Amino acid sequence: MLLNITVENFRSYNEPQTLSLIASDDSEINAVNVGDVMVRKAAVIYGANASGKSNLIKALITLIDILRFDLNQPTEQHRAPVYTPFFKNHNPTSISIDFSIDDKIYTYTLSYDDKKIHTEKLLYEDDTPIFIRHFVDGSYEYLISKPELILSSEQLKVADGLLKQIQLSTSERRLFLRQLVENNCKKLEPILHGIIQIVIRLNPYGVIGKPLFAEQDLSYAANYFKDKNQDEMVIKPLNSIGVNLEGLKVVFNSENPRPGDVFHGVRQLLSKYNINGNEYELNFLTDESDGTIKFYTYLALVDHIIQTNGLLVIDEVETHFHPLLVEEIIRAVQNSNSKAQIIFTTHNPILLNNSIFEPDQVYFATKNEEKHATELYSLADFDDLEDNDNWVAKYLTGNFGAIPYLRGLFFGKDKSNG
Repeated sequence: MLLNITVENFRSYNEPQTLSLIASDDSEINAVNVGDVMVRKAAVIYGANASGKSNLIKALITLIDILRFDLNQPTEQHRAPVYTPFFKNHNPTSISIDFSIDDKIYTYTLSYDDKKIHTEKLLYEDDTPIFIRHFVDGSYEYLISKPELILSSEQLKVADGLLKQIQLSTSERRLFLRQLVENNCKKLEPILHGIIQIVIRLNPYGVIGKPLFAEQDLSYAANYFKDKNQDEMVIKPLNSIGVNLEGLKVVFNSENPRPGDVFHGVRQLLSKYNINGNEYELNFLTDESDGTIKFYTYLALVDHIIQTNGLLVIDEVETHFHPLLVEEIIRAVQNSNSKAQIIFTTHNPILLNNSIFEPDQVYFATKNEEKHATELYSLADFDDLEDNDNWVAKYLTGNFGAIPYLRGLFFGKDKSNG
């Protein structure tokens, strides 16, 4: 589970800003116990356009990207630049997360620029260093206080030499965490993979108008449901939102392979209907609505995080979805018996509701007009909040900030002025 994420000097974030999922009180609503703290299962971020909501998600993507590929940026992977500091601030970017794996809490902090890793820290509960790596005067200094948290019993017999060898082979652009895992330090594998496997979906504007991940997610969903109860897990939920399917027919590439086919890829996905006793088939991708297609893929993504105690992060979750459908997705995660989490940005004020969220689950992103930097704060920061307050009304009238300041829009030439 994710407990906190802190971002500094990244895109619109200048000074450190933190989104926390640790409950601000002892409330067990929408929360589960992790160690000595209660952790919320969902968080929502509101804010005007260009306020920096999406940049928090991009920071998490960047951290995962570096954990997968280090600071190298091979063009064939079409990776976005990982070092995008705040305007002309040439200091290192810092991204830090507190998270739990098997109810053990860790902190991973990374500080870097476009040339090297400056600081990399992995801390265990009570801030016990698993390792600290810091660039000082042209070289790296390492602190490893408890090698038993990294090495197996066999590796501990040669701990000093082994760790020294791994340190010397770790370049300025390479993560020490990855280097340890790739040198058979298996105790750290769940930590690395636990972060990398966070599921993130950005705002769905892609190349030539196609949604990002659309084809990938359709293929994933079709394979995810392949050996499961289709009627219960797919058809019933789709029909609950008014699709009224008789069934879905999936044709996989593996059933009749052709040159160039992707293994486990989906060649065809057909919607089956029965209308007045006649059977019809439609191309699911081209004939169904964008909302239906997205809902089908999200059935798989949400079920996946519930089954694996995973985290789903979504930019502008309401795109193609009715607000009531978004609410059902949130409730499905929060009411599950798992430690699944969902974090999302939205512009839809209808979800700003104390029947869905506790105040500390609601965040606002606003951009300081003088410094042009994003600031994050929670609804729980407002001391004058009453139990019976209408959050939507207070938000739309500017009581919480994080709304656009409209000064009038002008299209074309004003004919009245000649």
